[in-house]
Amino acid sequence: MGDGDTLLGFRRMMEACAAIGCRELWASTAMVKPMFAGRLAWDRFRTDVTWEEQLVAIERFLSRLASYARDLGIHINLETHEEITSFELVRLVEAVGPDVIGIVYDTANALHRVEHPVWTARRVAPYVRQTHIKDAHVAHGEDGLYYQLRPCGTGVVDFAEVIPIITGANPRVNLTLETYESYEDRPRNPEKWLLEIYDEEFLRAHPGLTTLEFAAYLKTVRDYEQRIASGELPDLDTYARAPFGYAEAVHYIKDSAAHIREICAAESAHSLR
Repeated sequence: MGDGDTLLGFRRMMEACAAIGCRELWASTAMVKPMFAGRLAWDRFRTDVTWEEQLVAIERFLSRLASYARDLGIHINLETHEEITSFELVRLVEAVGPDVIGIVYDTANALHRVEHPVWTARRVAPYVRQTHIKDAHVAHGEDGLYYQLRPCGTGVVDFAEVIPIITGANPRVNLTLETYESYEDRPRNPEKWLLEIYDEEFLRAHPGLTTLEFAAYLKTVRDYEQRIASGELPDLDTYARAPFGYAEAVHYIKDSAAHIREICAAESAHSLR
C-alpha cells in the first residue's frame, strides 16, 4: 500500500476509506501466533521486546496518524484485542485523543486478559464506537483456564448486563456479531486457548487486575462450570469434537443473533416502562 513506506500505506488506506464514506475504522494493536500454546501465542509476551516498549511505539504511531484522521474526519477504533487490556486501551485513547481514536468493544476478548466482561464494558463504554459481539466458554482445565468461542448466550458473557452499558453510552452503536468460521472454509484444529492463571509471570503481566475483579471473574467461571456439570452445555472437548461445517456455522450465527435480539427487545421494553 505504501510502496515500502508504512506511514504512507496507512494514510492511503485511510484516504481510500474516507473516499467511500467509511469513517469508523477498525484496528488492532498486535497479533497472535496460534501455533503456540499459552501466553507465548500473544505479542504481549514477546521476549525480544517488552509489552511496555510496544505500547510506547503504538502510541507514537497513532499520534502520527492522528493528523491524517482529523483531516479526513476519521476515527481509528482500537479493538479490545486479545493481547491488550482495557486499561491500556483507554490510556491510548486519552493520550492520542478521543476525537480521532475510539474503541471496538469485543465482548469476549478481554477474557484472555482475565477481565470480567461487565467490568470491561464499564471501563471502555465512553469510547466505544464499534463492537464485536461474541461469547466464549471459559472453564478450568490442566494448567489453567481454557477459552473456546461459543454462540452468544452459551458462554460466560452476560449480555443482559453488558449491552445496556454500551448502548447507554452510545445509543447509535451497531451491535456486530463476530462468529466462528466453519472448518470447511478454513480447515484447522478445534480452538482451545490456555489462560495461564496459575503462572506468576502471566499474572504479573496484568498490573491493572484487582483482587475484586479476579474474584468476580472466577465466580463467573464457576457459575459457567455448573451449567456444564448440569448437562445444559457441552464441555470443551465435547464441543470441539462436534462437526462444524457450513450448516453449523449458519446455526451459530442465527442462534447468536436471536439471543442478542432477545436481549435488545427486553432492554427496549424495560426502557419504555
